[in-house]
Amino acid sequence: MLERVPSDDPQLVIDPQTGRATYQGLPLSGIVVERAADGDISAMRSYKDGDRSGTWQGWYPGGGERYSGAYFRNRHIGTWREWFPDGSPAVEDDYTFAGEQRSHKRWDETGMLVEHVNDRTAKGIDPDAIDLNGPDVEIDQFTNAVVVEGVPYSGQAITRSVPDDDEAPIVRVNTYLDGRPEGHGRTWYTDGTPKSAGMFSAGHPVGTWQNWLPDGTQSEPLEYSDAGKLIR
Repeated sequence: MLERVPSDDPQLVIDPQTGRATYQGLPLSGIVVERAADGDISAMRSYKDGDRSGTWQGWYPGGGERYSGAYFRNRHIGTWREWFPDGSPAVEDDYTFAGEQRSHKRWDETGMLVEHVNDRTAKGIDPDAIDLNGPDVEIDQFTNAVVVEGVPYSGQAITRSVPDDDEAPIVRVNTYLDGRPEGHGRTWYTDGTPKSAGMFSAGHPVGTWQNWLPDGTQSEPLEYSDAGKLIR
């Protein structure tokens, strides 16, 4: 049976660094209940084997939702939301099952969206950039051009580390003109560390391409001729 522990119980200990909880000296499996001065429940926080795990919810006086989300094995998962006292949205954060934050939105009290960060905006990628593994994208077998709904594509296109997995990190973005790379191109390691950056022209790399090692240190750049030939 799960414990229901008052948040002010002196036998409840929550580690401020890890967030883990013990009760009566043992890892807590249960729900910590926080009450307001009038006795109404203001928050319920779930734990399993000491880890934050399960649903976490908070309420304003009067019962309006203050926040709602879930943990699994001490990490955020799914969508976490916060609200202003009038019920309008304040914050929305989305996490993968591994606990990695995918997006962040924040509104002010007038309802205006004042922050919006996701895996595209964090890397300076156009929000309307297509995914090269998208269902409407084809590679022309004769010209090797990127084609969308039968038309050579112009704009940015991303590649994820795992095709067809919207939660996989973006590892490449290229700009295309009439189906061929033209303009800026960048790549990243799966942890988001920059890997390379440079320019394309007429479908091939040109000029200086900067490169980085997985630890973030810069390595020897590559030099390409205007015809795309590696010269250094």
